[in-house]
Amino acid sequence: MDLEIKFYVCESHKFAGTFAFIAELVEVRVNEISKAFVSKSTSPLADFWVEIRKEQHKTILAGSGFLYDSSIIGSLKLIVEFEDNVFQSFTFPSPSIIEQGVLSCNIDDDYLKVKYWSKNGLSDLAPIDYLEKSKEQWYAPLSKVYIHEKKIADTQADFVPILPKSGPEQPIPKELLNDTHHPQMKELLALKGLHEGKDAVFIGNGPSLDLNLLSKFDNHIFFAFNRFYLAYDQTSIRPDYLVSADQQMIEDFGKEMINKSQAKVFLAGESNLPLSGNYIWLKLVNIFPALFSEDVAKFVTPGGSTPYVAMQIAAYMGIKRIFLLGFDYGYQFDEQDKNRSSNVVSGEGNHFIKNYRDGKPWIPPSFRNIGQSFWTARLYFESNGGEIVNLSPSKSLKAFKN
Repeated sequence: MDLEIKFYVCESHKFAGTFAFIAELVEVRVNEISKAFVSKSTSPLADFWVEIRKEQHKTILAGSGFLYDSSIIGSLKLIVEFEDNVFQSFTFPSPSIIEQGVLSCNIDDDYLKVKYWSKNGLSDLAPIDYLEKSKEQWYAPLSKVYIHEKKIADTQADFVPILPKSGPEQPIPKELLNDTHHPQMKELLALKGLHEGKDAVFIGNGPSLDLNLLSKFDNHIFFAFNRFYLAYDQTSIRPDYLVSADQQMIEDFGKEMINKSQAKVFLAGESNLPLSGNYIWLKLVNIFPALFSEDVAKFVTPGGSTPYVAMQIAAYMGIKRIFLLGFDYGYQFDEQDKNRSSNVVSGEGNHFIKNYRDGKPWIPPSFRNIGQSFWTARLYFESNGGEIVNLSPSKSLKAFKN
């Protein structure tokens, strides 16, 4: 068997510790593939997920994962299994190395205020073709990169470019940044700076979470996610806030989150949610790479995970330090949707709570998206005098210091 493959993306994020690819398997039908995985030898690489999907008439393989050691990239293979246990192995091209990106973008009077980060300073960051009114630069000492702030004349563009010229442009309409007509604006404005200078604990739902550790964090603000309340019979801790930006989880359990969490609930979605009860809706704007929203009253970006949305909320509240517990990001699943028409899988065992999803299908995470957005969050907090510390045993999240 000698098949042709076209790689559209092959990249390594130097700081987030992620490796990702998107490829087309030529003249192969989706239903002919049994499975696909990334391997250093013959077994699947841990903390790596490969999706098989149909796009128009193309068969697409999209994979991403966390790498403990970037030096192994040259020895990685993409292995595709077909019917009758026939395997085909593909070599990856040399990956592009991500060493610069975007942090945030906001309206500031009559200008767009855009913040970028880069490893080697302003010279490596291609200028934007709009009138540049001012430039500022500072150094984020913990992350060893430069942060650049540019003010761009608001009248020069209908869209805000959020990547340097050297990368693919991913614009967002500037009208979004001007939108101040949120139906709960008064309640959102009351949250701005509410916990100025405080520390927070993010309670992840991964298998490594030790509930006994929560009692050690006195005077901390607690954020929990999705169905954490299923563990209320195991702990007396009740979170201050419960957040969900997982659209499948909200569809399946949104009403339950509102009724059972005993916390202020934030639910993020592209449009206002048809749910009754006491919760705050956040406007979700699906952008990759994810921006870090400095004003959650206007919008948040998902970044591939609910905790990233919570990090934007915490920054808006004035929280300076975040400690992560139960953040594992190693997923197991039973099978992918056989039709390959949607990126859904089934399976349990990925959380410290049994039957966390009640057997319902779920959408696997994009490690590419998560890694890059967590790195963005780290930079944002550090450049504003804060930090995010990972106290979980997992070594996957290189974006944060342990």
